[in-house]
Amino acid sequence: NMMSALDTLTLQQTTRLLEADLRVARGTGIRIGQKVDIEASNQGREYDWIGGTRMMPPGLRVAMSRPLIVYPDGSVQTANITIASSRRQYAIAVDPVNGAIAVISR
Repeated sequence: NMMSALDTLTLQQTTRLLEADLRVARGTGIRIGQKVDIEASNQGREYDWIGGTRMMPPGLRVAMSRPLIVYPDGSVQTANITIASSRRQYAIAVDPVNGAIAVISR
């Protein structure tokens, strides 16, 4: 039970971090007036964004159907995003107009 709880906690914390990075990327795109890309890399073990490369904790993977692009006006070319462990996964949806983020547990 303890391992399951730790797995869930790590997944939740990593999801919150990705949410924060998505918000920072949107704010940065608006502020600098340039598009910002976020893309999964290294077979889902990390994602690349304006802050560099963010590594996933061991046992977690991030998947994106395509790069998520934030445009200078704040709109977003969305992608299907999931963060998964061996037991659970979260889907992250980003509103293409206002950048609002919703997390769905599966």
